Amino acid sequence: MITPFFSVIIPAYNREKYVIDCLESVFAQSFKDYEIIVIDDGSTDNTLKILKDFKDRIQLISKENGGAGAARQAGCDLARGQYIAFLDSDDLWFPWTLAVYNEILVKEYMPSILWGAIHSFKGESVPKFPPKERISYIYAPNFYSLKHPCPMVATCNFVIRRDAFELTSGFFKHRHLCEDTSLFLEAGLSNGALYMNSPLVVAHRDTPGSFIKHSHYWYDGLLYLKKREEAGSYPGGVEWQNARRNFIAMNFRSASVRLMRRKQYISAWKLYFISIKWQLQFLRIKFIFGLPLVFIVTLFSSPQD
Repeated sequence: MITPFFSVIIPAYNREKYVIDCLESVFAQSFKDYEIIVIDDGSTDNTLKILKDFKDRIQLISKENGGAGAARQAGCDLARGQYIAFLDSDDLWFPWTLAVYNEILVKEYMPSILWGAIHSFKGESVPKFPPKERISYIYAPNFYSLKHPCPMVATCNFVIRRDAFELTSGFFKHRHLCEDTSLFLEAGLSNGALYMNSPLVVAHRDTPGSFIKHSHYWYDGLLYLKKREEAGSYPGGVEWQNARRNFIAMNFRSASVRLMRRKQYISAWKLYFISIKWQLQFLRIKFIFGLPLVFIVTLFSSPQD
């Protein structure tokens, strides 16, 4: 059996409105050396019925609902590609996404990790795509040393070499956020990592009622990351401790601001004070003094979605 270059992993839960557009964006790729593995995570709408119509073009897994992490892991267990590329079932790829991934990965001698820039949008219809820009990226020996120029590091814009993925414990099955962030930390010392400034690689749909809109998922996930770090569960020891904690603190900062703007004040303040020691350590002065100002502003404005 010929090994594809990419295994495309798409978890789907109650995405009958969006999953066809998602799949069509993969079928439209100019680079064709891929397999598609879609995991229906116990959908209660017509998602599974829709996916069965594509059974000749995808590998379809149907499982009981277990959350995004468990669904992605089920897909990764079947992946045969040299690289695993992730896409959420309500998001879209640009026609050039896999071609650009392939070009850079080959040019840079097959690094372990790649992720890139996102175009966010709202609504059910497919947006008009922005034009393709020239390729621009930052390379580093590993993920920890890349300095994380983009805070939006998530599975929807992430590619990992399969052998590097198999050296991690994979996606955990807890029903909270940050299962992808934990994976990035586990793969932090894998050889070669790069971030693409351009072109855009994913059109990310801001979906009403999305999992990430629930404050307790943010809170539980980030606490899990912090506990794992303090327990020494991530690689690199003392030498890479600051890089790991800086990255985790950045995620606390991002979540705190989002939750504050949504007026989910209790969770926002909890995350702020839980991470304050690390924020001070890394001199995040703008965040330390800025979040109280964001709080004051939100008292006189409507919550942001």
